[in-house]
Amino acid sequence: MVSGEVDNWYLCVDSDGNLIWEKSYGGPFYDGGNAISLNNGEIQISGSREYASHRYESLVMRLNNNGDFLWQKSYMKQSFYYHPSSLHLALELQDGSIILEGTTTDNNSFFSQPIGVIMKISESGDSLWSRYYHLRSDDHYTWDLEELDNGDFLMSGYVIVTGK
Repeated sequence: MVSGEVDNWYLCVDSDGNLIWEKSYGGPFYDGGNAISLNNGEIQISGSREYASHRYESLVMRLNNNGDFLWQKSYMKQSFYYHPSSLHLALELQDGSIILEGTTTDNNSFFSQPIGVIMKISESGDSLWSRYYHLRSDDHYTWDLEELDNGDFLMSGYVIVTGK
């Protein structure tokens, strides 16, 4: 992969903090994401990347347990300047599928403002479904995702209140 201005950086260390491996991945601009370890030993990266100057899309990447690149997929592209689309949190379900959570301004954004999104993908990164959420016509950002005991999902974040 090409390296750019800001790349994803991943380190694996042992229980004493000694470096086992270190990798960076990225395109010509900004790339950023969060990592989780999957049950099969692979690593899921969820975040966003800048695909053109000031234009962002959500990105999911899969690495093997040595940090070597396996695949990546892009989903929602930003529709409005300075409001990037990002899937920054991920949870693995028992069947190996992944629930992703984040914020988007893609064409499904109802008010031309950032809205919350939850998405389910297969083990190979194929989109199974996505849902979009908003409370009012202001910016919506989701920042946390938890699976509840009954299998439901709890997302939290904030909405910007204007006009007060």
